[in-house]
Amino acid sequence: MTTLITGAGLVGTGYALEAFKRGGRIVFIDPHPRGDYLSERLGDGDYVLPGMT
Repeated sequence: MTTLITGAGLVGTGYALEAFKRGGRIVFIDPHPRGDYLSERLGDGDYVLPGMT
């Protein structure tokens, strides 16, 4: 299942980690995303952050 999360900070990434355990896919919406934080926290999890490469 794909889940939209508004905010790619501590709470949003925490939820994403739990969703990954269930085979979920995450789409983040965040006005000021930090790609380095996401890659460190989520590793190779199945997530998308529109506007970031």
